[in-house]
Amino acid sequence: MICSKELVNRIKRANGQMNGIIKMMESNNSCFEIMNQLKAIRASIDKAITILSVENLTNVLENKYNIDLKELENELSLITK
Repeated sequence: MICSKELVNRIKRANGQMNGIIKMMESNNSCFEIMNQLKAIRASIDKAITILSVENLTNVLENKYNIDLKELENELSLITK
């Protein structure tokens, strides 16, 4: 499957955040600060899962069932916002 640039960038950003958290832990930052960063990463990963699901579903429906992509995107935007 070919993933969108948006999805790849989101995963790269989450990876950077994880590296930042490791540095925070090594620098003995507070548990509160670390937890806040972990929550941000979790939200970012949840959004990445949604993006990947929508991209895959769109691809399958468009190719297998010849569904109008623009109409599908309009319907999916109601779900993902």
